[in-house]
Amino acid sequence: MPQVSDLSVPARRDPGLDERSPPAGQGHAIVIGASLAGLLAARVLRDHFPRVTLIERDRLPEAVEPRPGVPHGQHGHALLSRGYRILCQLFPDLDRQLELQGAPAGDATADTAILYRRGWVPSYRSGIRSRGCSRLLLEQLIRRSVLAMKGVEVIARGRVTGLELDKLGRTVTGVQIEPADHSGKPATLPGELVVDASGRFSRLPDWLERLGLAPPRETVVDSHFGYATRRYRKPGSHQERWQVLVVYGLPPDLPRCGMIYPEENNQWVVTMVGGMGDYPPTDEAGFLEFARSLASPLLYESIRDAEPLSEVGGYRQLANRMRHYEALPGWPEQLVVLGDAACTFNPVHAQGMSVCASSAELLGKTVGEWRRRSRGWTGLARSFQCRLARQLATPWLLATSEESRFVGPEVHRSMASRLMHWYLDQALLQVKNSRFLTQSLAQVMHLESHPMILLHPRIIARVGYQAALWFLRPGAFSEPVREESGSDAKSRSLRRDLGSDPLPGRFPDRLSANGQEARP
Repeated sequence: MPQVSDLSVPARRDPGLDERSPPAGQGHAIVIGASLAGLLAARVLRDHFPRVTLIERDRLPEAVEPRPGVPHGQHGHALLSRGYRILCQLFPDLDRQLELQGAPAGDATADTAILYRRGWVPSYRSGIRSRGCSRLLLEQLIRRSVLAMKGVEVIARGRVTGLELDKLGRTVTGVQIEPADHSGKPATLPGELVVDASGRFSRLPDWLERLGLAPPRETVVDSHFGYATRRYRKPGSHQERWQVLVVYGLPPDLPRCGMIYPEENNQWVVTMVGGMGDYPPTDEAGFLEFARSLASPLLYESIRDAEPLSEVGGYRQLANRMRHYEALPGWPEQLVVLGDAACTFNPVHAQGMSVCASSAELLGKTVGEWRRRSRGWTGLARSFQCRLARQLATPWLLATSEESRFVGPEVHRSMASRLMHWYLDQALLQVKNSRFLTQSLAQVMHLESHPMILLHPRIIARVGYQAALWFLRPGAFSEPVREESGSDAKSRSLRRDLGSDPLPGRFPDRLSANGQEARP
């Protein structure tokens, strides 16, 4: 039987990267998948295991280039503030590396123009910051850092075919592996902890079923989204105050959205999004016409004369899918799942990379807790999956509740969902009047705070006051509903209602010590 090391490729070390010695003692952690979730898992496990092995079925590129295992890698990937903050803690040199590559830094509200259902969100300095960069660049920098660490090795072009269990059938003791091109014989790689970070196409449910264990229950929310992406050179004539432009639609009547996101090398990645099966075209003329039909003409006008740097690419595998491993009876010891293998989010919501970062951070904390208590690994896997499920509840709520707007009238929406949307809509009416409310919304959207902060008494009071004004106004219950047909008609109507200024007002630059809006 061939040695597993025959499939390994040496890690390329950079003298400028972290090469701290691995922890003393015995132990070997195996991470399935060397995409972003797997790399981050390897990074945190390296603090607790003297040896960490990554297994990846693709050839890992040295340069910034796409690979088959990440079919959506060339599309836009926004990095939320929480994810960026965690990555900078795990890789202290990352911010400098991104800056050297020309990735622009920006504030979540001061440098972002957002047209939501109730108008443009005002601009002010929120202190919620991140950098704009491509997924391919970010993953390449992180991969280079992880593979430079002592004790970390990678098996490229290797395919995991199953799990190894102990004699009692309760503990995972390693994985079965073979060359991805089937050019060699299978081998067994033993390990004390196995992490499945193999992505949305994870084979773990099949492996568990083969071992006599039930596959996990799944929750799927699919609003039939599709998106199309094209890169442009940022026009030299661009004088707008925004770096990021996001134009939401008005579902279910106008389920079209669009965004411009800055990346390295003075590029824009422009993405058109359609829900309810209203997919954006992938030809040039159709792409521009889709942009022209959005709720604001600003995006279309910004790219109309810009220089294209790529063809238009489409992607439609956008369903939200949560696998409930935390509820699976008989969950084996020493096996954990994270990333898209555990929960897949619609990329439109820009949560995926940040959720990967927070999940890896949780894994490191959980393993460290078990290490300090010297209890072995018994109970770690179950504890981590339960903690992960609780952590995923917030981004799942944000993603799926927003997507429930993108359903037709024939689909039943719960009273709780309708009430939540009504409350959020009323709150959005007040964003121009309250920096406290706008800051709270930004913190929630960037996963820095729990959505419960939107139930702060000050926000409830504003929403109640707005609702009272609506109910008490003359003719509140007798106004006819305006009907228009066609996406263009709805777009024109929405433009009239929302206004044309993307950054129509500014809040004071700071909050007072008690959180009140600073008064001039």
